[in-house]
Amino acid sequence: MINVRELRIGNLLYLRGMIVLVGGIPNQMRLIIPGEQYAVDIEEFNSIPLTEELLLKCKFVKRNWGDVVIYYNPLFELDAHFRLKGVDYNIQVKYLHQLQNLYFVLTGEELEVNL
Repeated sequence: MINVRELRIGNLLYLRGMIVLVGGIPNQMRLIIPGEQYAVDIEEFNSIPLTEELLLKCKFVKRNWGDVVIYYNPLFELDAHFRLKGVDYNIQVKYLHQLQNLYFVLTGEELEVNL
């Protein structure tokens, strides 16, 4: 189950096999989704796993240096296991909403995701 504390308005999630935008968080058990008549139980949502394809759609650039793979964005880099590079401890970014949140914290702007 998704921890609602990890979410913010604007995050993208799976709901019933479709990608939806979080439009509101009225409490820890439900989310508001544009187009839905009622708030939806948090159990119905799934995180979108981060993949190379998604990173490329978020304007990251894949760079290969021999056996080393880096996904580059002017703000930060992720290694082949989607861990932040340049920090002393491993911070793994597993899901699209985590990447969106990290980008927002660093820039104050939404990450452009071209799905």
